[in-house]
Amino acid sequence: MSTPSEHTPRPEPPSRLTRPAHLRASDEDRRRAVAELQEHFVAGRVTSEELSQRVEQELAAKTFGDLALVLHDLPANDVAPPPALEPAPPAEDRATRREQRRERRRERRRYSRHRRGSLRAHVLSYALVMVLLVAIWLLTSPGQYFWPIWPMLGWGIGLASHAVAAWSRRDDEQSLPPAYGTQ
Repeated sequence: MSTPSEHTPRPEPPSRLTRPAHLRASDEDRRRAVAELQEHFVAGRVTSEELSQRVEQELAAKTFGDLALVLHDLPANDVAPPPALEPAPPAEDRATRREQRRERRRERRRYSRHRRGSLRAHVLSYALVMVLLVAIWLLTSPGQYFWPIWPMLGWGIGLASHAVAAWSRRDDEQSLPPAYGTQ
């Protein structure tokens, strides 16, 4: 036996009705919808499998109606768009300017540690996969053509570019991602 509420579609929250369903959605609209899905995942409303399926649907959505379809059974979350990076207005007194400079340096150091930590994870995964590929090569065709060199080179180029980016000295405000540090 089913209840009437199961067959009656819920009205969409007002925040999702701001645009007509037939209008095309932009990349920013899709990003906002994915961010809302991630918030629902964190709140425990969707599982990780559902999240990955819904994110794929959101990224493939063409119109606002398609975006709303994926979110129709979830309550509205007001996800603010990532703040634009704007330099703080210059302070009038020396102490405030000094404190602003210190805060910017702390933020750059924090972000730099984050980049280097992600590089460590990348290096570790690269090393483990390459050891596995060499072990497969040794077990299946030792002494023959060393085919693991191609994944080593291909992934190695990506790893090298990640290392260059992580250790570069360009730590100005433009290199910080917009949402970093807003948690």
